[in-house]
Amino acid sequence: FKEVYIIDLMDGRFPNRKLMSKGGSLEEERRLFYVAMTRAKDFLKICYVKIKNGKEVTPSRFVDELLKS
Repeated sequence: FKEVYIIDLMDGRFPNRKLMSKGGSLEEERRLFYVAMTRAKDFLKICYVKIKNGKEVTPSRFVDELLKS
């Protein structure tokens, strides 16, 4: 795809806390994130909110991993 937008990269949403509690794999969620990123040919936008319902939101661990690499 020419452009890819990955939204809602907040802790508990991606990786999905509900899915993880039902036996989902963190590595599978990480793989899905990687696949989404590598589909972008020209433009990749990664988004998350900083404040939701008046509370500060923690970004997804995948955002931290990206920033550290």
